[in-house]
Amino acid sequence: LLRYTKIDWYITRKFLGTFLFMILLVMSIAIVFDMTEKMDNFKFNYTRRFAHPEASQIAPYRNYNLESFTIGNPALLTSYTHNLEAGYTKFIPQFGYLSIEAYYHGNTNEIGSLSDVVFDANFNRIINYSIPMNIGNSSTLGAQLNATYRPNAYVTLNLEGQVFNNRYKAQYRPGLYTEDEMLSWSASLRGFVKVWKKVDVFCNLSHTSPTIGLLTRNGSNNNMTLGFSADLLDHHLTLFAGVNDPFNWNRIVVDNSNPYFTYSNNVKMKSRNIMFGCNLRFGKMELESKSRVNQK
Repeated sequence: LLRYTKIDWYITRKFLGTFLFMILLVMSIAIVFDMTEKMDNFKFNYTRRFAHPEASQIAPYRNYNLESFTIGNPALLTSYTHNLEAGYTKFIPQFGYLSIEAYYHGNTNEIGSLSDVVFDANFNRIINYSIPMNIGNSSTLGAQLNATYRPNAYVTLNLEGQVFNNRYKAQYRPGLYTEDEMLSWSASLRGFVKVWKKVDVFCNLSHTSPTIGLLTRNGSNNNMTLGFSADLLDHHLTLFAGVNDPFNWNRIVVDNSNPYFTYSNNVKMKSRNIMFGCNLRFGKMELESKSRVNQK
């Protein structure tokens, strides 16, 4: 009983001892300039946040599973996140709008889990265990372009692309660090067309190049979704159908880049699926009729 009382007091002190100090470190600044006459918009955001370790992560006792155990780490430090964003949006008559944004996301003292093996007297053999650690720092610096073309109410095209650089320095064993950096990009194209004033046809395409995370490398990813929806019976009945990933592009490739032990996970899934359904509405459609009139 005395042992658990000390642990509970230790956890309570760990949280309360830094509570007031943490409040002073939370910062969020947002500046937006909206120039109505020119339909321009400038924005600047800065946010600083923190994540305190959970009670289970700092409690210094073992939690056993069937073949392993986890143990808390009283030396865990609070992790911090810095987000900085600056952007400009321009509305162009008879075209749509164009926006450009630059951003920076930085993380310090990120909390993760490290695994190792040790001889355990309860099992009387070597077993696996994991312990939470401040495994390192990471950052993402990138730029994003978003263009929407909408010449009329029946056609909408949206193109979005971004280029970003990820880097990190991580602890893969106590006191041993590794670093990695990668330049990546992603792009997506979304289209919407209204046919015969009743049928909406849509198509979404996206691609992401290989990326990195803390102690991991992720393969590229492609996705495609297309379908249609139709309003019938004076908008009392809506039918919709579509297909997601018709060419079975979806693949998960994850390479663990931990120098202590490496592995590769390559999963090819049959992710093609068809969706369809209908919505049936009863009563008067006065609100929807007024909304359509206002849009016109």
